[in-house]
Amino acid sequence: MYENVTVHSLAKGRERISLNYRTLIKQEYRWVCMEVIRSAEYKPDAQIAMMYIRDINDEYLKHLDKIIRHAKDAFASVIVNISDGSCIMANSRIVSLELKDVNEPLDSYIERISQSIPQREVRTQYRKVFCVDNLRECLAQGKDMIQWECPVYAAKGISLRMIRTTVEMVRNVSYDRLEALIYFSDITENYFSEQIPHMLYRKNFDRIEIIERYSFSVHQFNKEGEKCLKNYTFFYFNKFFDTIVATVEDITEKFEQDILTGGYNRQGFIRHVERILKESEDRTGYAVVFFDIKNFKAVNELFGTEIGDMMLRKVYEDVRKSELKPLVSAREDADHFICLVERKNLNLDMLTGMCQKKLTRGGKTLHLSVKCGIFMLEKKKMSVNGMIDRAKIAQRYITDEFVQSYKIYDSSMKNTYIDKATLAGELEEGIAKGQFKVYFQPVVDAKTGKIASAESLIRWFHPKKGFISPGVFIPALEDSGHISELDLYVLDSVNKFQKKCYQSDKITVPVSTNLSWMDFYDETIMNWLEKKCADVSMPSGLCRMEITETSYAAIEADRNATLEALREAGVLLLLDDFGSGYFSFGMLQNYNFDIIKIDMSFVRQIETNTKTRSIIRFIIE
Repeated sequence: MYENVTVHSLAKGRERISLNYRTLIKQEYRWVCMEVIRSAEYKPDAQIAMMYIRDINDEYLKHLDKIIRHAKDAFASVIVNISDGSCIMANSRIVSLELKDVNEPLDSYIERISQSIPQREVRTQYRKVFCVDNLRECLAQGKDMIQWECPVYAAKGISLRMIRTTVEMVRNVSYDRLEALIYFSDITENYFSEQIPHMLYRKNFDRIEIIERYSFSVHQFNKEGEKCLKNYTFFYFNKFFDTIVATVEDITEKFEQDILTGGYNRQGFIRHVERILKESEDRTGYAVVFFDIKNFKAVNELFGTEIGDMMLRKVYEDVRKSELKPLVSAREDADHFICLVERKNLNLDMLTGMCQKKLTRGGKTLHLSVKCGIFMLEKKKMSVNGMIDRAKIAQRYITDEFVQSYKIYDSSMKNTYIDKATLAGELEEGIAKGQFKVYFQPVVDAKTGKIASAESLIRWFHPKKGFISPGVFIPALEDSGHISELDLYVLDSVNKFQKKCYQSDKITVPVSTNLSWMDFYDETIMNWLEKKCADVSMPSGLCRMEITETSYAAIEADRNATLEALREAGVLLLLDDFGSGYFSFGMLQNYNFDIIKIDMSFVRQIETNTKTRSIIRFIIE
């Protein structure tokens, strides 16, 4: 039979005929291949065919075994008959990759599973690569393996995974057909491990995590028990994955660094002082020193912020390199500096010299004074925040920094130590319950001895803390941004008092009220002033507003129009503490204040300094 087929096929022009079959060789059944090849060396009427028989059993089994070993870690595999384009059998741990029925067309199978690929363009390309026609073409070109990697939703409810699809093709000698094994491998972890270093090689992170939810920066304790700041940064590793890459980086040092000086800020100071005190046997050997540059805003106004920043850096370096030999130094805030020193290095005479500064630029000279508060550490434990605040309170008790520029905290100042946040929170309740009292300090005409006007003063009588000094609660409210609420309360109280006096036919004099520079940015206060100035039931000229020299410097740039509008409405404007910062006649030249209040530190020299008398006379004129 085979002979007849061979002769008939060769007669039709075929060059080669092959047949695979099993036969018994040395008591063992093996696969062999018999090929008949027509010779082209003879004439058509004298054809000769050559027949070869070769053992292909080992070659086929080797190839088959190799494919099976490649697919051993796959979570799904499919055997395909490429010759007729059908799927023969599937083995899968995932339902969606199983065959719908026996002999399901391969193209239909590929179309179905490609729907789990989120990217449309990748989905289309996937179907082209694994279609029957492309597999046949690849095998004809000698390419018996194809691999493709892409994100796939492996199953419903399972997050996106990186899946590798592999096709390995072989000729099945049993049935003389082209077959292929398609298997699917989850390579997500390997994919991450290969890609992450390329993304994150720039920094030394504490650790790298693969997480499935967002996080944020948190304070944590390190191995030494110190609180540090850990920054969790999240990267979208691949927009098609639900998981993201999180890096954990210790940014405590950056968080504790002052950008301007390069040294520590308040947070850095606190942490390093806590470390020193933790290792110290005797806390009483240390002191916290607080420095406050008085009226520093004048520097920025006169010389510009660039020179002002340079001055702050210089003060910081002067403190750090001083004979105080500070163990830790920092810029606490704005123009405030703090340091921890050993008491043995606390030379008060030297400290006085440190507190006088002179700045000369472009022919202009500015003398700056620095107030210094000192808190001597006690045996009992106290937070570093408490130490800083006590040193800060001490400097507020300095009455004349030219006489003595420092003040040491003592027990008499205990009642003034109040947390700023607490004060701000109790402000509204204090106003509602009448804890704040407005007093009137008379201004007497030196010639007649009569009361010409008055200044309003605010005092706080707290039910638990007792009398709270304005030197404590006013700066606290300024720092917290609540000062305008208090100023509006004082303005309203003064107005009601004047109206009561006027309607009772009592002597009514003008009363001045202090305004913070923040008030000029508060629409409520500005609207209130406008309304009261327009009240025809009261005589004009009773309302006076005081602003300090440094406050005016802060608002001058964009609030001159507001001041002029108040003045035109009948409000007299007082410039308070003139000469306390920098003595600028340009300020008098640029704006027409109605009353100038010369600072006491300048007036005090009238008796002893003839130049001072001449200057004051000139100012008055």
